[in-house]
Formats: sequence, C-alpha cells, structure tokens
Amino acid sequence: MESRLLSINLNKKIAILGAGPMGLASAYYLIKQGYQPDIYEADDRVGGMAAAFDFHGLQIERFYHFHCTSDDAYFDILKDLNLIGKFHWVKSKMGFYYKQSLQDWGNPLALLKFKGLGLMDKVRYGLHAFSQ
Repeated sequence: MESRLLSINLNKKIAILGAGPMGLASAYYLIKQGYQPDIYEADDRVGGMAAAFDFHGLQIERFYHFHCTSDDAYFDILKDLNLIGKFHWVKSKMGFYYKQSLQDWGNPLALLKFKGLGLMDKVRYGLHAFSQ
C-alpha cells in the first residue's frame, strides 16, 4: 500500500494540531521523510492526555492515558531520538473509590477482592477484561 505522505508536495506547509503522543509521532515520521511540520499545542506543555498533573504532590496522568514499558514502538522512537535515558519512569497503581474506601484495581486478585460486585459480575468482568 502506498503511503499518503508520498503525495504531499514538499513546497506546502504541514501543520500538526496537538503535541500529544499522536501529534509528536506524526511530526517524527514526517521529519524522517524530509518534511518540516509545525506543531501547534493549546496547552502549556507537550504530552496531551498522557501528560500528568499535580494533585497535592502526587503526579496523576490525565484521563488515564499513559505509556507502558512494553510499548516497543514508543521505545524505538525514543532510542532513535537519543531520549531513552531522559525519562523518569514511575510504577503506577490503580484504585477504585467505592463507598468511602479506596480499593485496589487492575489485576485479577483485585477484582476478586472488590466489594462492589457480586461473584457472577466478577466472573463476567474477568472473562471480558482478561481475555483481550
């Protein structure tokens, strides 16, 4: 399949709206093909919904978007840009606030312990979530 980028006239300007992961990746691939895109971002920082915000000293990702350490394509880009050593990775945890209590979430054991679902609901959820 022929790439759509090949049909772009080099004399035309290319604008990328948003400096989130998709916008930055698009700029990266365009630059590798010899283009000079302009990136426009409305926020005061890059990262889009994968950026974090400060919650009383705790860094929380926006809208549950984040980069996983198993994202090989992302790490390939970071290596190519010589940025791999400049990131600070933190182990993240998930929780669910239910009836005035914070409960663990995000793994099979947490699902079994979760007080907000009955056994059949846990089985249904587990079959759906962990079979993906």
